[in-house]
Amino acid sequence: MNTPPIALAVILACGTVGSLQAGEQLSPAVNYQLRCAGCHGQNGMGVPDGGIPPFPGFIDGFLATEKGRLYLMHVPGIGSASLSDAEISGVVNYVARRWGEPDAAVQAFTPDEVNVLRAKPVKDVVALRREVVVEMRKAGKSVPDYPWP
Repeated sequence: MNTPPIALAVILACGTVGSLQAGEQLSPAVNYQLRCAGCHGQNGMGVPDGGIPPFPGFIDGFLATEKGRLYLMHVPGIGSASLSDAEISGVVNYVARRWGEPDAAVQAFTPDEVNVLRAKPVKDVVALRREVVVEMRKAGKSVPDYPWP
């Protein structure tokens, strides 16, 4: 049988979900598979033409500034996630470790920081992203393609 990797990941994750005891959490890698990989993909490359940016080569720039960190806590997948602050920090830190530069000096998210940033109102996440991109360009960071002006 030749099962595609995404299907295999979902099957394995479902088995993991069913075997969890009350109060147990899924690992950040499994939460990524269940909540992020559908859009960003197994390889973190996203769909830039569809407005879903890739992680490799770019995630560190978003993690490096206060506005970038605020933006990450309000992207649709996180904004609507039914995850705890600890689970969200785990997933974002997983993304940073997996696709960030090994020598990047970015601070890991804590559950407390996630709580504070998610509580801050963001009226227009696309406008916030534009502000973050301006900061990234000024700092000489690479910026992923994005179809929205």
